[in-house]
Amino acid sequence: MMQHWIGRRVIVDRMDGHKDPVQGILLKWDDEAQLVVVGAKRIKIPFAQIARIHALPEDAHGRGKRKARSSLHSVGYIMRQPLQFDNAIYFRSAVTIWKGPKLIAYRAVVTSHDETYVELENGQKFEKDLYTFVVRSRRGQR
Repeated sequence: MMQHWIGRRVIVDRMDGHKDPVQGILLKWDDEAQLVVVGAKRIKIPFAQIARIHALPEDAHGRGKRKARSSLHSVGYIMRQPLQFDNAIYFRSAVTIWKGPKLIAYRAVVTSHDETYVELENGQKFEKDLYTFVVRSRRGQR
């Protein structure tokens, strides 16, 4: 059981002949199916093909882009502008919520927001300054 890796940014080195390691957020660790699911493209890697999993350093996921209008994130775009939150509410967009490298909520639906807080469909409130809100996107697909 390696559930502590879920929600963390990792690099997965493979033994299956692929030269490039897979880098991204570990979304699922499935003991029953004997595989992990990594990254926005949801790459499935069987346990038998994993040589090593190691965490990416916290600064490896673009913390320096904090002031950018809408920075890229591995699963979409980081929401910073009030209009982005308004659009997420209007379109009922799937939003992931992060605290540093840790995944806090997956596919959350935002129901309201103000200058300080964001409220989810289930009533949870998150402070905008303490959490990163990422709206899911289909960038790169045509």
